[in-house]
Amino acid sequence: MCGALAAAELTLPVLAIVKEPEAEPPVEPDKLLGLEEFASRYFCGPMYLSEEREIYAALGSKPIFTLGGLGKALLNPFKFRSQLNEMSERLSQKGVEGNMQGDGLTKGGVLVIAPDSGIRHVFYEDPGNGMPQAELNAIIAAAKTIGSEAVTMA
Repeated sequence: MCGALAAAELTLPVLAIVKEPEAEPPVEPDKLLGLEEFASRYFCGPMYLSEEREIYAALGSKPIFTLGGLGKALLNPFKFRSQLNEMSERLSQKGVEGNMQGDGLTKGGVLVIAPDSGIRHVFYEDPGNGMPQAELNAIIAAAKTIGSEAVTMA
């Protein structure tokens, strides 16, 4: 996503909001949440802690696992296992690594927020499936409208 935003030559800040702070050193390596790795390998802007989780509330604070999803997995465990393997392969091909530390049970997403008029676009995370190109295009289009408003207001 950062590459696409850079290519769009947006002048707006891109921020990451995280749910939990990284543990203070000294800490065992397997207890780290991976925030430093995320910031250096996968994200292109500053990261902020939202202890009150306001952003997640705006995204609906939806759980990754739902009763319906778990029910489907139980009804067809072979398909579920196959989907997990496919997701693992996609992430591996992209070089995405991760750990199971921290709160990974709440869906994240992307909000495009205009300083004066609120939320312009919302993308809800679909865990394991990445972001469709059409969604990325919509995010960039929404961000460009904010950028053009800032230029006309100046």
